[in-house]
Amino acid sequence: MDSMMLWVLILACGLFTFLTRFLPLAGLLPEKLPPVIERAMHYVPVAVLTPIIIYSVFLPTNEVALFNNMRIPAALLALVATVVTGRVIVTIVVGMASLWALEYFFL
Repeated sequence: MDSMMLWVLILACGLFTFLTRFLPLAGLLPEKLPPVIERAMHYVPVAVLTPIIIYSVFLPTNEVALFNNMRIPAALLALVATVVTGRVIVTIVVGMASLWALEYFFL
């Protein structure tokens, strides 16, 4: 990617981010979104976070790592913490602590 394309991409992302925050505050969008859009917005966090998590757990070295990969059991422990507590901070602490402990004791 050349530098001009990179700058265009950065400016486009910045403009998009600005407009998504400015338009609702300026009153240029309706007060209430249509129900179809509101329902669709519930899927945005899952759609954004799933590829990030899958990539970081299963492809830590840009190759699929299923064996000797301590991120998989750590992710499963974090998943259990999420299901049990439903709290983000507990999930983060359990995931990080279990990853550190697994890598320390088994690698």
